[in-house]
Amino acid sequence: MAIRLPDEFLNYAYFWRQKWAKEMVDGKVPDNMFKMLIDTTRILPALCSAELNSDGSMSTNAKIIGAGFVPKQECLAEVSKIFRDHIKKEGMAADKTEAFGRHELASKEDKEKMREFQRKSLKILIDNMYFDKEIAGQKIDFTKLCTIELGNQYPGKPAHMWNFAQKNKKATLLYFTPPVISYEIRCSIEIHTEGPYFEFTHAVHDVYFGEDPSEVNLPVYIFNVEEAYDNSATPKGYGRRIV
Repeated sequence: MAIRLPDEFLNYAYFWRQKWAKEMVDGKVPDNMFKMLIDTTRILPALCSAELNSDGSMSTNAKIIGAGFVPKQECLAEVSKIFRDHIKKEGMAADKTEAFGRHELASKEDKEKMREFQRKSLKILIDNMYFDKEIAGQKIDFTKLCTIELGNQYPGKPAHMWNFAQKNKKATLLYFTPPVISYEIRCSIEIHTEGPYFEFTHAVHDVYFGEDPSEVNLPVYIFNVEEAYDNSATPKGYGRRIV
């Protein structure tokens, strides 16, 4: 049975996003660009898994992912539609464009278009995903996190985590924000290749990055939270279970 993420983790990962999004919309320039880059680790955990081999040994795997939050089930379809409508309105759907500002070969014009799209998208995200503390729990299912299995878009690549997920539905999300903050979220994995969670996870990714034709059918992982630990290098951390 999935459990709710604790408030201290939500302050670290969810409400920080809300604060960052509002600052970007208001045009506030970070005082310290290095700190801003370090703070992005709050959305980029390592996804860790393992499997038991036939000879009794263990194989392990880990990779950095972008992990997001998930609306409550009754809100999934509505929020997904809002995001998709915005993507189409701004001309960032997969059938309209093949190159985006996030790609290294994108033109200067593409990059400028992407920046303007993302500025508008942050407003959409604030209104539909990043709520104040008083109502966030009514809108967001804090027992879940999500990501897209981006490794599956490259034929011939090993796609280690995808292979592990077929055999072992247990995993850990390990967050680390230098120099000391760290959280360990133990969870079970659901794989979605269609349906509301699939549609939402792609929509929330694409509403900021734009659709990429090579990614629209990639599978989605939904992480159901089972345990959470504070692994920070502080007196209150070092593996203290927080839920």
